[in-house]
Amino acid sequence: MKRIFSLLMVFTVLFGFAVTANAAGFRTSIQQEITTAPKIIGGQANFKIPTDMNDVYVDEEHRIHPEFFIRLYSSTQHIGFDGGILKKNGEWYWFLYSKNYVKDIWEDGDTPLNISGGDVVSIKFTGEEVGDKYYLVLYINGDEKVRLSEEDWGWHVGNVAYEGVHNVGYELNMVPVEDIKTTYYHRLEDGQGRGYFGGAEITGALPIKYDGNTTSSGFTWYEQTDCDDAQYSQSDVDTVTSTVSNKTYLWSTVDFTLLP
Repeated sequence: MKRIFSLLMVFTVLFGFAVTANAAGFRTSIQQEITTAPKIIGGQANFKIPTDMNDVYVDEEHRIHPEFFIRLYSSTQHIGFDGGILKKNGEWYWFLYSKNYVKDIWEDGDTPLNISGGDVVSIKFTGEEVGDKYYLVLYINGDEKVRLSEEDWGWHVGNVAYEGVHNVGYELNMVPVEDIKTTYYHRLEDGQGRGYFGGAEITGALPIKYDGNTTSSGFTWYEQTDCDDAQYSQSDVDTVTSTVSNKTYLWSTVDFTLLP
């Protein structure tokens, strides 16, 4: 399949601008850097939903919510995709997100998922090739929730299956909506108490090869715990978060009550 890349992408690769990333809020994650063949086109893992959790919902423009997801990133195209679940107003929904220089994507479910505290949710986020077509697909507990085609969304969607990705991340985050990021959003309560989750867990986090099977080799890993908002320091992040990890596992707590 022929690939035609935009001039903007060429400038991005050469000069390093126009590179965007997901607004992750407070991030706890394990990241797998792909080091050897075969081609990696996705990731899958089991996410245990904590029973101890508070998502703060005032309205759509004022809320703090957990996002548990898999991130696929191409270091040659400088594009990432997030696919997973988020909790909003007491209910869980699937979502797929990418902010990039080709075409931004936000897709999410209208119907709440049947997910409760203590459940283990299987998430699989992967590129797929069907005939001469390339797709990006999100599965929750084995059910296909969204399938994006490159015809509808652009070459970057199909490129996950065509070229593969160079990093697969598995993330347990507390995230504000964009409209409240100019304030110290961890203080949002509105009589509900501050946002937190305690003891969320990822197990069996493995990249998916081009043949659809997972692999436990061919990658290095590291833990990434940070915040993408400059008003919060790494010391703030360290105060709010607590983690245990290895290359396929993450246990995490993010607790906004621990900051002034």
